[in-house]
Amino acid sequence: MKVLAGTSNLKLCKDIARQLKLKLVNSNIKRFADGEVYVEINENIRGNSIFVVQSTSNPA
Repeated sequence: MKVLAGTSNLKLCKDIARQLKLKLVNSNIKRFADGEVYVEINENIRGNSIFVVQSTSNPA
């Protein structure tokens, strides 16, 4: 199992990973001018369970 941090709270994600003794997924997150988000995973996560830490936004 690994932890993938979103953009909302990196400190919380690092604390969760440390407490659970898990590694963070190596990723890059970019936001385009129109608000869309691009997430690039920089490692092979195939076969792993991934715990995503990210808050949700309000409905539009």
